[in-house]
Amino acid sequence: MLFLSIFLPVVTSFVLGRRDSRRICDQQGRAYVGKYILYNNLWNANGYEGSQCLEAPSSQANPTSWSSNWNWKFYGDPEKDNQVKSFSNVYLQGLPKDISTIQSIPSTWSWSYSGNSVRADVAYDLFLGQHSDSRPDVEIMIWVGALGGVLPISNGDKAVNLDLEGINWSLYHGITDFNGFTTQVYSFVANSGQLRDFKGDINQFITHLKNEGYFSSKYYLHTLDAGTEAFSGENAIFDTSVYSVDLL
Repeated sequence: MLFLSIFLPVVTSFVLGRRDSRRICDQQGRAYVGKYILYNNLWNANGYEGSQCLEAPSSQANPTSWSSNWNWKFYGDPEKDNQVKSFSNVYLQGLPKDISTIQSIPSTWSWSYSGNSVRADVAYDLFLGQHSDSRPDVEIMIWVGALGGVLPISNGDKAVNLDLEGINWSLYHGITDFNGFTTQVYSFVANSGQLRDFKGDINQFITHLKNEGYFSSKYYLHTLDAGTEAFSGENAIFDTSVYSVDLL
């Protein structure tokens, strides 16, 4: 997902339930919370009817929590409806890092979704590159939730029944081309449905792809995000009650 921006958010403080929170509605609005950055990230919203706001904690650092509420119109046109409009997410600071030096990436994520006709995924999103300062050319997504029948980018390649972290997955492979830059996209999708209380080692997914020869060990992890890609729906509320991730 694209998230970089030079724009600063407009942030207001208010109380959400019992949590002191900040509401962020700017297209590339963000909030710094400990080692994380929370992004509203309406990266593909232009030309579509809808909106999204993110509610970030004022102080809670690790584990952290956040929520987003959004509305994106369903057009009845696959070319529009199957486009991701936004990616409300949490971003881990402190990268890039050589993957050969990473022993494990333990993570815990508890989340919930509500709304009408929600079409969205809930996923970790990692970008890797061959050098610490090069443009990433590999994207790894780990879908712990898929709502409304959405599917990842795929060129038809699919491996099924992969067991990682005690969970059975299907692996999709696709290619994206953005402004002339090609990225290989590998998406693990849980076959058991929604993993609303996920706990596992994200490094196992990197290691699997590396061992299968999809890319070499001479790569750097550039970004590690986790959030929800919104396609379409009404009055959608995505809530993360607990999220933590560490590089060990």
